[in-house]
Amino acid sequence: MNGWEMVKIKDIVKGFYDGPHATPKESDTGAVFLGIGNIKPEGGIDLSDIRYIAMEDFALWTRRVKPRKNDIVFSYEATLHRYALIPDDLLCCLGRRLALIRVDDTKADFRFIYYTLLSPFWKNQIESRLIAGATVERIPLIEFPNFQLPLPPLPIQRRIADILGRYDALIANYQQQISTLEGMAQELYREWFVRGRCPHAEPGEDGGLPVGWRVGKLREIISHYIGGGWGNDEPSADFPIGAYVIRGTEIPNLKQGQINSEVYRYHKLSSVESRQLAAGDIVFEVSGGSIDQPLGRNALITDEILKQYGDTVICASFCKQIRADGAVTSSYYLQLLFDQLLETQEMNQFEVQSTGISNFRFEDLLDYQPVLLPVKHVLDSFDKIVSPIRKKVGVLNIQLTTLRQTRDALLPRLLSGQLSVEEEKFGSVNGREETDYSQL
Repeated sequence: MNGWEMVKIKDIVKGFYDGPHATPKESDTGAVFLGIGNIKPEGGIDLSDIRYIAMEDFALWTRRVKPRKNDIVFSYEATLHRYALIPDDLLCCLGRRLALIRVDDTKADFRFIYYTLLSPFWKNQIESRLIAGATVERIPLIEFPNFQLPLPPLPIQRRIADILGRYDALIANYQQQISTLEGMAQELYREWFVRGRCPHAEPGEDGGLPVGWRVGKLREIISHYIGGGWGNDEPSADFPIGAYVIRGTEIPNLKQGQINSEVYRYHKLSSVESRQLAAGDIVFEVSGGSIDQPLGRNALITDEILKQYGDTVICASFCKQIRADGAVTSSYYLQLLFDQLLETQEMNQFEVQSTGISNFRFEDLLDYQPVLLPVKHVLDSFDKIVSPIRKKVGVLNIQLTTLRQTRDALLPRLLSGQLSVEEEKFGSVNGREETDYSQL
Protein backbone atom coordinates (compact mmCIF):
# COMPACT_ATOMS: atom_id res chain seq x y z
CA MET A 1 0.00 0.00 0.00
CA ASN A 2 2.39 2.64 -1.32
CA GLY A 3 1.78 6.02 0.29
CA TRP A 4 -0.77 4.75 2.82
CA GLU A 5 -0.35 5.61 6.51
CA MET A 6 -2.22 5.21 9.76
CA VAL A 7 -3.53 8.56 11.02
CA LYS A 8 -5.51 9.71 14.03
CA ILE A 9 -8.97 11.18 13.61
CA LYS A 10 -7.86 14.41 15.30
CA ASP A 11 -5.18 14.94 12.63
CA ILE A 12 -7.63 15.03 9.69
CA VAL A 13 -10.62 16.96 11.09
CA LYS A 14 -11.42 20.60 11.70
CA GLY A 15 -13.75 19.77 14.54
CA PHE A 16 -15.33 17.01 16.59
CA TYR A 17 -18.57 17.64 18.49
CA ASP A 18 -21.18 15.68 20.40
CA GLY A 19 -24.83 16.62 20.62
CA PRO A 20 -26.83 17.91 23.59
CA HIS A 21 -27.61 15.60 26.48
CA ALA A 22 -31.26 16.62 26.61
CA THR A 23 -34.28 16.82 24.34
CA PRO A 24 -36.01 20.06 23.30
CA LYS A 25 -39.75 20.55 23.38
CA GLU A 26 -41.50 19.22 20.29
CA SER A 27 -42.69 21.45 17.50
CA ASP A 28 -44.87 20.94 14.43
CA THR A 29 -42.47 22.93 12.26
CA GLY A 30 -38.93 24.23 12.29
CA ALA A 31 -35.53 22.55 11.96
CA VAL A 32 -35.01 18.80 12.06
CA PHE A 33 -34.03 17.37 15.43
CA LEU A 34 -31.76 14.63 14.12
CA GLY A 35 -32.05 11.37 16.07
CA ILE A 36 -30.46 7.95 15.79
CA GLY A 37 -33.61 6.74 14.03
CA ASN A 38 -32.86 9.19 11.21
CA ILE A 39 -29.62 7.39 10.34
CA LYS A 40 -29.92 4.21 8.30
CA PRO A 41 -28.05 1.10 9.48
CA GLU A 42 -26.38 0.85 6.06
CA GLY A 43 -25.46 4.56 6.12
CA GLY A 44 -27.27 7.71 5.05
CA ILE A 45 -30.01 10.03 6.29
CA ASP A 46 -33.63 8.86 6.59
CA LEU A 47 -36.17 11.68 6.90
CA SER A 48 -39.30 9.54 6.64
CA ASP A 49 -40.05 10.13 10.34
CA ILE A 50 -39.02 13.61 11.47
CA ARG A 51 -39.08 15.36 14.81
CA TYR A 52 -38.86 19.16 14.67
CA ILE A 53 -37.36 21.81 16.91
CA ALA A 54 -38.90 25.29 16.89
CA MET A 55 -36.80 27.97 15.18
CA GLU A 56 -36.81 30.11 18.32
CA ASP A 57 -35.02 27.26 20.11
CA PHE A 58 -32.69 26.40 17.23
CA ALA A 59 -29.89 28.86 18.11
CA LEU A 60 -29.65 27.48 21.65
CA TRP A 61 -29.49 23.86 20.50
CA THR A 62 -26.84 24.59 17.88
CA ARG A 63 -24.69 26.76 20.12
CA ARG A 64 -21.92 24.14 20.17
CA VAL A 65 -22.22 23.11 16.55
CA LYS A 66 -24.57 23.63 13.64
CA PRO A 67 -24.39 20.64 11.29
CA ARG A 68 -23.55 21.56 7.74
CA LYS A 69 -23.10 19.92 4.36
CA ASN A 70 -20.60 17.03 4.30
CA ASP A 71 -20.27 16.74 8.07
CA ILE A 72 -20.22 13.10 9.17
CA VAL A 73 -22.76 12.40 11.90
CA PHE A 74 -22.68 9.17 13.91
CA SER A 75 -24.20 7.44 16.93
CA TYR A 76 -21.96 6.91 19.94
CA GLU A 77 -24.27 5.26 22.49
CA ALA A 78 -26.99 2.56 22.59
CA THR A 79 -27.64 1.94 18.87
CA LEU A 80 -24.12 1.97 17.43
CA HIS A 81 -22.50 1.81 13.98
CA ARG A 82 -24.78 4.42 12.39
CA TYR A 83 -23.08 6.94 10.08
CA ALA A 84 -24.35 9.52 7.59
CA LEU A 85 -23.25 12.53 5.59
CA ILE A 86 -25.23 15.71 6.20
CA PRO A 87 -26.81 16.59 2.83
CA ASP A 88 -27.06 20.05 1.33
CA ASP A 89 -29.90 22.28 2.55
CA LEU A 90 -30.73 20.15 5.62
CA LEU A 91 -31.36 22.48 8.54
CA CYS A 92 -30.92 20.36 11.63
CA CYS A 93 -29.38 20.02 15.06
CA LEU A 94 -27.82 16.99 16.69
CA GLY A 95 -30.03 14.84 18.88
CA ARG A 96 -29.03 12.86 21.94
CA ARG A 97 -26.32 10.21 21.54
CA LEU A 98 -25.15 11.69 18.25
CA ALA A 99 -21.84 13.34 17.39
CA LEU A 100 -20.21 14.67 14.25
CA ILE A 101 -16.80 15.20 12.71
CA ARG A 102 -15.94 17.93 10.21
CA VAL A 103 -13.21 16.67 7.89
CA ASP A 104 -10.35 18.97 6.88
CA ASP A 105 -10.55 18.77 3.08
CA THR A 106 -6.89 19.72 2.72
CA LYS A 107 -5.95 16.47 4.45
CA ALA A 108 -8.70 13.99 3.62
CA ASP A 109 -11.71 13.42 1.38
CA PHE A 110 -14.86 13.47 3.54
CA ARG A 111 -16.42 10.71 1.41
CA PHE A 112 -13.41 8.43 1.90
CA ILE A 113 -13.60 8.96 5.68
CA TYR A 114 -17.33 8.26 5.62
CA TYR A 115 -16.83 4.98 3.77
CA THR A 116 -14.02 4.04 6.14
CA LEU A 117 -16.40 4.48 9.08
CA LEU A 118 -18.78 2.03 7.38
CA SER A 119 -16.04 -0.57 6.91
CA PRO A 120 -15.49 -3.80 8.89
CA PHE A 121 -12.07 -2.46 9.94
CA TRP A 122 -13.65 0.51 11.70
CA LYS A 123 -16.48 -1.54 13.21
CA ASN A 124 -13.95 -3.93 14.73
CA GLN A 125 -11.98 -1.03 16.17
CA ILE A 126 -15.11 0.46 17.72
CA GLU A 127 -16.15 -2.92 19.17
CA SER A 128 -12.73 -3.30 20.82
CA ARG A 129 -12.94 0.13 22.48
CA LEU A 130 -16.53 0.20 23.74
CA ILE A 131 -17.44 1.05 27.31
CA ALA A 132 -20.22 -1.06 28.82
CA GLY A 133 -22.67 0.97 30.88
CA ALA A 134 -25.43 -0.23 33.15
CA THR A 135 -27.87 -0.68 30.25
CA VAL A 136 -26.10 0.36 27.02
CA GLU A 137 -22.69 0.41 25.40
CA ARG A 138 -21.01 3.60 24.22
CA ILE A 139 -17.97 4.87 22.39
CA PRO A 140 -15.56 6.70 24.74
CA LEU A 141 -15.75 10.15 23.13
CA ILE A 142 -12.73 11.42 25.03
CA GLU A 143 -10.64 8.76 23.29
CA PHE A 144 -12.34 8.96 19.90
CA PRO A 145 -10.03 11.65 18.40
CA ASN A 146 -7.09 9.26 18.91
CA PHE A 147 -8.72 6.37 17.02
CA GLN A 148 -6.72 5.55 13.90
CA LEU A 149 -7.61 4.72 10.30
CA PRO A 150 -5.65 3.93 7.12
CA LEU A 151 -5.27 6.90 4.77
CA PRO A 152 -3.83 6.90 1.23
CA PRO A 153 -2.81 10.05 -0.68
CA LEU A 154 -5.69 12.41 -1.51
CA PRO A 155 -5.95 11.45 -5.22
CA ILE A 156 -6.38 7.80 -4.24
CA GLN A 157 -8.95 8.73 -1.59
CA ARG A 158 -10.97 10.59 -4.19
CA ARG A 159 -10.75 7.76 -6.69
CA ILE A 160 -11.97 5.22 -4.13
CA ALA A 161 -14.76 7.54 -3.00
CA ASP A 162 -15.82 8.06 -6.64
CA ILE A 163 -16.12 4.30 -7.21
CA LEU A 164 -18.13 3.64 -4.06
CA GLY A 165 -20.17 6.79 -4.59
CA ARG A 166 -21.38 5.59 -7.98
CA TYR A 167 -22.65 2.40 -6.44
CA ASP A 168 -24.42 4.43 -3.76
CA ALA A 169 -25.97 6.66 -6.42
CA LEU A 170 -27.34 3.58 -8.19
CA ILE A 171 -28.64 2.19 -4.91
CA ALA A 172 -30.37 5.51 -4.16
CA ASN A 173 -31.88 5.49 -7.66
CA TYR A 174 -33.29 1.99 -7.19
CA GLN A 175 -34.65 2.92 -3.76
CA GLN A 176 -36.39 5.94 -5.27
CA GLN A 177 -37.95 3.78 -7.99
CA ILE A 178 -39.20 1.33 -5.36
CA SER A 179 -40.60 4.16 -3.25
CA THR A 180 -42.37 5.63 -6.30
CA LEU A 181 -43.92 2.28 -7.23
CA GLU A 182 -45.03 1.64 -3.65
CA GLY A 183 -46.56 5.12 -3.62
CA MET A 184 -48.45 4.35 -6.84
CA ALA A 185 -49.99 1.23 -5.29
CA GLN A 186 -50.96 3.10 -2.11
CA GLU A 187 -52.45 6.00 -4.11
CA LEU A 188 -54.54 3.58 -6.18
CA TYR A 189 -55.84 2.03 -2.95
CA ARG A 190 -56.81 5.46 -1.61
CA GLU A 191 -58.46 6.52 -4.88
CA TRP A 192 -60.63 3.41 -5.11
CA PHE A 193 -61.32 2.53 -1.49
CA VAL A 194 -60.88 5.73 0.55
CA ARG A 195 -62.05 8.49 -1.79
CA GLY A 196 -64.64 6.21 -3.38
CA ARG A 197 -63.63 6.79 -6.99
CA CYS A 198 -63.45 3.18 -8.17
CA PRO A 199 -64.22 2.94 -11.92
CA HIS A 200 -65.40 -0.66 -11.62
CA ALA A 201 -67.97 -0.04 -8.89
CA GLU A 202 -71.71 0.16 -9.53
CA PRO A 203 -73.06 3.27 -7.75
CA GLY A 204 -75.26 2.58 -4.75
CA GLU A 205 -78.50 4.24 -3.81
CA ASP A 206 -78.57 7.77 -2.37
CA GLY A 207 -74.79 8.13 -2.52
CA GLY A 208 -74.19 5.12 -0.28
CA LEU A 209 -71.76 2.27 -0.78
CA PRO A 210 -71.48 0.77 -4.26
CA VAL A 211 -73.73 -2.18 -5.00
CA GLY A 212 -72.49 -5.32 -3.24
CA TRP A 213 -69.97 -3.46 -1.06
CA ARG A 214 -70.32 -3.45 2.71
CA VAL A 215 -68.50 -2.61 5.92
CA GLY A 216 -67.39 -5.62 7.93
CA LYS A 217 -64.77 -6.77 10.39
CA LEU A 218 -61.12 -7.45 9.68
CA ARG A 219 -61.53 -11.01 10.89
CA GLU A 220 -63.80 -11.74 7.91
CA ILE A 221 -60.97 -11.40 5.37
CA ILE A 222 -58.18 -13.23 7.22
CA SER A 223 -57.97 -16.99 6.83
CA HIS A 224 -54.96 -17.66 9.07
CA TYR A 225 -52.79 -15.88 11.63
CA ILE A 226 -50.25 -17.06 14.18
CA GLY A 227 -47.58 -15.55 16.40
CA GLY A 228 -43.98 -15.94 15.34
CA GLY A 229 -41.18 -17.88 16.96
CA TRP A 230 -37.62 -17.35 18.10
CA GLY A 231 -36.08 -20.77 18.62
CA ASN A 232 -32.50 -21.39 19.80
CA ASP A 233 -29.05 -20.25 18.77
CA GLU A 234 -27.79 -23.78 18.17
CA PRO A 235 -29.43 -26.93 16.75
CA SER A 236 -30.45 -29.73 19.07
CA ALA A 237 -32.66 -32.80 19.11
CA ASP A 238 -35.65 -30.65 20.09
CA PHE A 239 -34.73 -27.71 17.83
CA PRO A 240 -33.33 -29.28 14.64
CA ILE A 241 -34.78 -27.07 11.89
CA GLY A 242 -32.90 -23.96 10.74
CA ALA A 243 -34.80 -20.90 9.54
CA TYR A 244 -34.25 -17.20 9.05
CA VAL A 245 -36.24 -14.95 11.39
CA ILE A 246 -37.78 -11.58 10.44
CA ARG A 247 -38.03 -9.14 13.34
CA GLY A 248 -40.25 -6.07 13.53
CA THR A 249 -37.24 -3.74 13.39
CA GLU A 250 -36.39 -5.15 9.96
CA ILE A 251 -39.80 -4.46 8.39
CA PRO A 252 -38.95 -0.97 7.01
CA ASN A 253 -35.83 -2.32 5.28
CA LEU A 254 -37.72 -5.39 4.09
CA LYS A 255 -40.23 -3.15 2.33
CA GLN A 256 -37.27 -1.59 0.55
CA GLY A 257 -36.01 -5.01 -0.50
CA GLN A 258 -33.20 -5.26 2.06
CA ILE A 259 -33.24 -8.56 3.92
CA ASN A 260 -31.27 -9.35 7.07
CA SER A 261 -29.60 -12.72 6.65
CA GLU A 262 -27.81 -12.55 10.00
CA VAL A 263 -30.72 -13.83 12.12
CA TYR A 264 -30.70 -17.58 11.49
CA ARG A 265 -31.94 -19.77 14.36
CA TYR A 266 -33.12 -23.31 15.08
CA HIS A 267 -36.69 -24.34 15.78
CA LYS A 268 -38.99 -27.23 16.54
CA LEU A 269 -40.34 -28.98 13.46
CA SER A 270 -43.92 -28.23 14.52
CA SER A 271 -43.11 -24.54 14.92
CA VAL A 272 -41.66 -24.25 11.43
CA GLU A 273 -44.46 -26.26 9.83
CA SER A 274 -47.09 -23.92 11.25
CA ARG A 275 -45.17 -20.67 10.74
CA GLN A 276 -43.19 -20.98 7.51
CA LEU A 277 -43.77 -17.85 5.45
CA ALA A 278 -45.11 -18.14 1.92
CA ALA A 279 -45.56 -15.61 -0.86
CA GLY A 280 -48.64 -13.51 -0.09
CA ASP A 281 -48.25 -13.71 3.69
CA ILE A 282 -47.98 -10.51 5.71
CA VAL A 283 -45.58 -10.00 8.63
CA PHE A 284 -47.22 -7.71 11.21
CA GLU A 285 -45.47 -6.25 14.29
CA VAL A 286 -47.50 -6.70 17.50
CA SER A 287 -45.03 -6.01 20.31
CA GLY A 288 -42.11 -3.71 21.03
CA GLY A 289 -42.60 -0.27 19.55
CA SER A 290 -42.13 3.03 21.39
CA ILE A 291 -43.78 6.40 21.85
CA ASP A 292 -42.25 7.58 18.58
CA GLN A 293 -42.75 4.29 16.72
CA PRO A 294 -46.25 2.79 16.95
CA LEU A 295 -46.92 -0.88 16.29
CA GLY A 296 -48.59 -2.20 13.18
CA ARG A 297 -45.63 -1.99 10.82
CA ASN A 298 -46.05 -4.68 8.22
CA ALA A 299 -44.58 -6.12 5.03
CA LEU A 300 -45.88 -8.32 2.26
CA ILE A 301 -43.80 -11.43 1.63
CA THR A 302 -43.13 -11.99 -2.07
CA ASP A 303 -41.47 -14.68 -4.15
CA GLU A 304 -38.55 -12.31 -4.68
CA ILE A 305 -38.03 -11.83 -0.94
CA LEU A 306 -38.11 -15.57 -0.33
CA LYS A 307 -35.66 -16.07 -3.20
CA GLN A 308 -33.22 -13.70 -1.56
CA TYR A 309 -33.32 -15.63 1.71
CA GLY A 310 -32.89 -18.95 -0.10
CA ASP A 311 -34.11 -20.97 2.89
CA THR A 312 -37.05 -21.32 5.27
CA VAL A 313 -38.24 -18.04 6.81
CA ILE A 314 -40.52 -17.33 9.78
CA CYS A 315 -41.35 -14.15 11.65
CA ALA A 316 -40.15 -13.41 15.18
CA SER A 317 -42.22 -13.85 18.31
CA PHE A 318 -42.98 -10.10 18.48
CA CYS A 319 -44.75 -10.38 15.10
CA LYS A 320 -47.65 -12.27 13.56
CA GLN A 321 -47.90 -14.15 10.30
CA ILE A 322 -51.16 -13.16 8.57
CA ARG A 323 -52.73 -14.76 5.51
CA ALA A 324 -55.57 -13.16 3.54
CA ASP A 325 -58.67 -15.21 2.71
CA GLY A 326 -58.32 -15.43 -1.07
CA ALA A 327 -62.00 -16.26 -1.50
CA VAL A 328 -63.09 -12.79 -0.36
CA THR A 329 -60.06 -10.50 -0.61
CA SER A 330 -56.41 -10.36 -1.72
CA SER A 331 -53.08 -10.04 0.03
CA TYR A 332 -52.41 -6.80 -1.88
CA TYR A 333 -55.63 -5.23 -0.62
CA LEU A 334 -55.06 -6.43 2.96
CA GLN A 335 -51.47 -5.18 3.16
CA LEU A 336 -52.36 -1.76 1.74
CA LEU A 337 -55.30 -1.61 4.16
CA PHE A 338 -52.86 -2.16 7.05
CA ASP A 339 -50.64 0.64 5.71
CA GLN A 340 -53.65 2.96 5.49
CA LEU A 341 -54.74 2.19 9.06
CA LEU A 342 -51.16 2.78 10.24
CA GLU A 343 -50.84 6.09 8.41
CA THR A 344 -54.20 7.42 9.70
CA GLN A 345 -53.28 6.22 13.24
CA GLU A 346 -56.52 4.27 13.46
CA MET A 347 -54.57 1.29 14.81
CA ASN A 348 -53.12 3.29 17.70
CA GLN A 349 -56.26 2.64 19.76
CA PHE A 350 -55.32 -1.03 19.98
CA GLU A 351 -51.90 -0.41 21.58
CA VAL A 352 -51.24 -0.91 25.28
CA GLN A 353 -48.14 0.48 26.99
CA SER A 354 -46.58 -1.74 29.65
CA THR A 355 -43.22 -1.14 31.38
CA GLY A 356 -41.92 0.82 28.41
CA ILE A 357 -42.92 -1.81 25.84
CA SER A 358 -46.00 -1.53 23.67
CA ASN A 359 -48.24 -4.52 23.00
CA PHE A 360 -50.95 -4.78 20.39
CA ARG A 361 -54.46 -6.05 21.13
CA PHE A 362 -54.60 -8.00 17.89
CA GLU A 363 -57.82 -9.88 18.66
CA ASP A 364 -59.57 -6.56 19.31
CA LEU A 365 -58.27 -5.24 15.99
CA LEU A 366 -59.84 -8.22 14.23
CA ASP A 367 -63.19 -7.84 16.01
CA TYR A 368 -63.65 -4.10 16.31
CA GLN A 369 -61.82 -2.44 13.42
CA PRO A 370 -64.38 -1.74 10.67
CA VAL A 371 -63.09 -2.32 7.16
CA LEU A 372 -64.51 -1.80 3.71
CA LEU A 373 -65.31 -5.07 1.92
CA PRO A 374 -65.58 -4.49 -1.85
CA VAL A 375 -67.03 -7.11 -4.17
CA LYS A 376 -64.58 -9.71 -5.48
CA HIS A 377 -64.55 -8.62 -9.15
CA VAL A 378 -63.42 -5.13 -8.05
CA LEU A 379 -60.59 -6.65 -6.02
CA ASP A 380 -59.61 -8.77 -9.01
CA SER A 381 -59.39 -5.61 -11.13
CA PHE A 382 -57.36 -3.95 -8.38
CA ASP A 383 -54.94 -6.89 -8.28
CA LYS A 384 -54.45 -6.79 -12.06
CA ILE A 385 -53.05 -3.27 -11.69
CA VAL A 386 -51.13 -3.74 -8.45
CA SER A 387 -49.63 -7.14 -9.27
CA PRO A 388 -47.23 -5.91 -12.00
CA ILE A 389 -46.26 -2.98 -9.78
CA ARG A 390 -45.34 -5.39 -6.98
CA LYS A 391 -43.56 -7.63 -9.47
CA LYS A 392 -41.45 -4.70 -10.65
CA VAL A 393 -40.66 -3.84 -7.04
CA GLY A 394 -39.56 -7.43 -6.48
CA VAL A 395 -37.23 -7.36 -9.49
CA LEU A 396 -35.76 -4.03 -8.39
CA ASN A 397 -35.27 -5.45 -4.89
CA ILE A 398 -33.18 -8.32 -6.25
CA GLN A 399 -31.09 -5.95 -8.35
CA LEU A 400 -30.73 -3.66 -5.35
CA THR A 401 -29.47 -6.56 -3.24
CA THR A 402 -26.86 -7.40 -5.89
CA LEU A 403 -25.69 -3.78 -5.94
CA ARG A 404 -25.39 -3.69 -2.15
CA GLN A 405 -23.49 -6.97 -2.07
CA THR A 406 -21.09 -5.74 -4.74
CA ARG A 407 -20.49 -2.46 -2.93
CA ASP A 408 -20.05 -4.23 0.41
CA ALA A 409 -17.51 -6.59 -1.16
CA LEU A 410 -15.65 -3.68 -2.71
CA LEU A 411 -15.62 -1.44 0.33
CA PRO A 412 -13.18 -3.28 2.66
CA ARG A 413 -10.84 -4.25 -0.19
CA LEU A 414 -10.63 -0.75 -1.59
CA LEU A 415 -10.26 0.86 1.82
CA SER A 416 -7.49 -1.53 2.83
CA GLY A 417 -5.54 -1.04 -0.39
CA GLN A 418 -5.99 -4.69 -1.45
CA LEU A 419 -7.47 -3.45 -4.75
CA SER A 420 -5.43 -0.89 -6.64
CA VAL A 421 -7.29 1.99 -8.24
CA GLU A 422 -4.28 3.53 -9.92
CA GLU A 423 -3.92 1.34 -13.00
CA GLU A 424 -7.04 -0.84 -13.08
CA LYS A 425 -9.34 -0.87 -16.14
CA PHE A 426 -12.87 -0.47 -14.92
CA GLY A 427 -16.18 -1.86 -16.25
CA SER A 428 -19.36 0.15 -16.65
CA VAL A 429 -21.15 1.59 -13.63
CA ASN A 430 -23.97 4.04 -14.34
CA GLY A 431 -22.65 4.78 -17.81
CA ARG A 432 -19.03 5.29 -16.75
CA GLU A 433 -16.01 3.02 -16.84
CA GLU A 434 -15.46 1.05 -13.64
CA THR A 435 -14.08 -2.31 -12.61
CA ASP A 436 -16.57 -5.20 -12.64
CA TYR A 437 -16.33 -6.55 -9.11
CA SER A 438 -19.67 -8.40 -9.20
CA GLN A 439 -17.92 -11.77 -8.90
CA LEU A 440 -16.00 -10.87 -5.75
